[in-house]
Amino acid sequence: MPRLISRSHRLRRLWSLFALALALAAPLGALTGGKAAHAQTTEPPGRIIPFLSDITYNPARLEMNATFGYTSTHKEEVIIPIGAENVFSPPPVFKGQITRFLPGTYHNAFQATWRYDLYSHVIWTLRDRKVDIAFDLARLNPPMARIKELEAKLAASEATIAALAGEVAAYEGAANGLIRGVQSDYRFLFRDPAFVVPGVTTIDQLLSLRGALTGVNVGTKRQVYRALGGGQITL
Repeated sequence: MPRLISRSHRLRRLWSLFALALALAAPLGALTGGKAAHAQTTEPPGRIIPFLSDITYNPARLEMNATFGYTSTHKEEVIIPIGAENVFSPPPVFKGQITRFLPGTYHNAFQATWRYDLYSHVIWTLRDRKVDIAFDLARLNPPMARIKELEAKLAASEATIAALAGEVAAYEGAANGLIRGVQSDYRFLFRDPAFVVPGVTTIDQLLSLRGALTGVNVGTKRQVYRALGGGQITL
């Protein structure tokens, strides 16, 4: 009889412990469920939609420059680090894209530059959205060919200008020699060492000499005419 009482007592104790365990498990489960629910709602519902705002190219450097924007319907700032959900392809995966996205629409969020002779197809992936940029190099080549043609013409024009500048310098040197010869002769003849042909520039001095030659009397002109190899005078 004592053994039976002892066994029933042990059974009651086991049931008491089991009930206590169930009672303790319920609050713990509620707490765990609450934490899980809280973790799932740390980011408010919404979407981030990336887009291409503008694109330009620099044929001199073979570069494409794209301006990107986005619209966020989230009510709070969302952070998307560089990685599988915020990446450019082909590599390098980082081309200056932002990682912090504020609520609203932004047309000039960041700019990315790459060489379009190396990459004719670039994709920005932002979570489940993609901005796909593909362009035809054949459409860019004609302007580039035209630029190269104009550059060649410019180089040829610069060479021509340089050659003409050399000729002008030669003519100016000859004219200055002529003017200096006249000045030396007249300084010696009239004993006037300070004599100069009037004029600020070489052209001005040549015009002064022409005026002096055409302004003398007929007798002097006849002498100049003969000195320059003129024929018989019929005056």
